[in-house]
Amino acid sequence: MGWDLPHLPKDRPEARNGRQAATLDGEAHSLNRDRQAVTYHYNVSNDFYAFWLDRRMVYSCAYFTRSDEVLDT
Repeated sequence: MGWDLPHLPKDRPEARNGRQAATLDGEAHSLNRDRQAVTYHYNVSNDFYAFWLDRRMVYSCAYFTRSDEVLDT
């Protein structure tokens, strides 16, 4: 089974999904800059999180013994 995972923005000004790379202002680890980073990190679509969350959008983990198993199993 092949996965078409999106690439995270890095050297490109715009990723395939239209999301811009993070641009943070201010002193590193200041309240304002950390707030910007957290907002950027969590301001993504549910499609992004669906790659590793189960169908209920709950953090979980799995050990697959067969290639046809899914996370909900």
